[in-house]
Amino acid sequence: MGLTISSLFQQLFGKKQMRILMVGLDAAGKTTILYKLKLGEIVTTIPTIGFNVETVEYKNISFTVWDVGGQDKIRPLWRHYFQNTQGLIFVVDSNDRERIGEAREELQRMLSEDELREAIILIFANKQDLPNAMNAAEITDKLGLHSLRNRNWYIQAACATSGDGLYEDMSESDMKKFDVCIVGSCNVDLISYVDRTPKIGETIEGKKFEKGFGGKGANQCVQAAKLGGKVAMIGKLGNDIFGKEYLESLKQLGINTDHVSITDEAATGVAPIIVDKDGQNSIIVILGANLLLNEDDIQKAEDIIRQSKVVVCQLEIRLETVIKTFEIAKKYSVLSILNPAPMSVKLNQNLIKFADVICPNQTEAEILCGFNVETIDDAKEACKKLHELGCRIVIITMGSQGAVVSNGHDQCEHVEIEKCSSVCDSTGAGDSFVGTLALLMAREEKMPLKEQVKRACRVASQSVEKTGTQTSYPTTDELRFNLFG
Repeated sequence: MGLTISSLFQQLFGKKQMRILMVGLDAAGKTTILYKLKLGEIVTTIPTIGFNVETVEYKNISFTVWDVGGQDKIRPLWRHYFQNTQGLIFVVDSNDRERIGEAREELQRMLSEDELREAIILIFANKQDLPNAMNAAEITDKLGLHSLRNRNWYIQAACATSGDGLYEDMSESDMKKFDVCIVGSCNVDLISYVDRTPKIGETIEGKKFEKGFGGKGANQCVQAAKLGGKVAMIGKLGNDIFGKEYLESLKQLGINTDHVSITDEAATGVAPIIVDKDGQNSIIVILGANLLLNEDDIQKAEDIIRQSKVVVCQLEIRLETVIKTFEIAKKYSVLSILNPAPMSVKLNQNLIKFADVICPNQTEAEILCGFNVETIDDAKEACKKLHELGCRIVIITMGSQGAVVSNGHDQCEHVEIEKCSSVCDSTGAGDSFVGTLALLMAREEKMPLKEQVKRACRVASQSVEKTGTQTSYPTTDELRFNLFG
């Protein structure tokens, strides 16, 4: 359903008089936007020296908009208008690539002001009608919006002269507070590095030991956060040193932990891991507190799920908890992804009908389908089988062979990946893939599924070049390619 600028602020504040400050560099189009909102028509403007102030009324909501000039001499005076401002509209000239860095500096400077701490931020990426204009995704990266923590911000592509993007074309997903909500496990990884895996009854000498944070749910959450996603985690930790350290680690990454609860009834989950000289791993998981995450916890977190674009579950928590999560996601039309790992032959196959996307690896696909999945052709057959079982979108990861994707309509497609130059540690690579995929599905809705999967594969491939799990996950700055746009 389309939403307007007025309905955006109306939903956030309710029907009342509001003070909104509109700023931006000179020639960004602020005054044109102001009068397009005010009069519904283009007016001839001159560069604003000082400010324009207008009351804009639209659909039972009244905006007092201060258009503060963007001239160099005027900009230092902006801060005098910050007091009692409930919303900030920052207008960017999408065609002005040379000054986008200057725009970023001005925006970041304003957001550091105490008076704007609670203000809702709306970015108008103006002049989209020009041929060399940067799109909203590129503007988002250039302004560093993904790095903002605990701020409600929105970006809208617009053309002030035509009115496009001012009163219409803002999708409901643009109003979501979180890109991704992960419901799943938090485990502490206890990693031993060895030349080879010991035989039964054999004792061998290890090369190195590391302790790190893991668990499929938290891994996926951390990868999405490291790539700049606005992410929320729903999980359960034990009331022990591992749990306290884990919670602090999530918070430091800017992850919303309002519904990561602490229990006295079980210890924090742990995962002893063996990694051989080829980077291949064997893992034992003791789930502990993760199994106490229940349907009541999910019900309490309903608002977090509602405010998310994508929700992801795995199977290191109770099946009833996963089902409850997906029921709430469906209620609010939130895209749901099921990563059926670790897989059990006891899994009720009806569970996969609750998810919009299912993303198993080869082994998990074999258990779901009942036949070997070793080749690309096998994976394509598995996709057909999973569609028959009720899956809408199927993505089967195939390790070094890449992945196979199917939307149930077109022919299954094989996504090939570049061979890794060096594999140090493959632990958590699958979770890196899922976390990246979820973020791309949230941010790049128009990107073809095959391209989303290809980019997620590239991020996961880069993660195996370092030891550790979450510590090996790349940030946006560390990627060797552009993830968005």
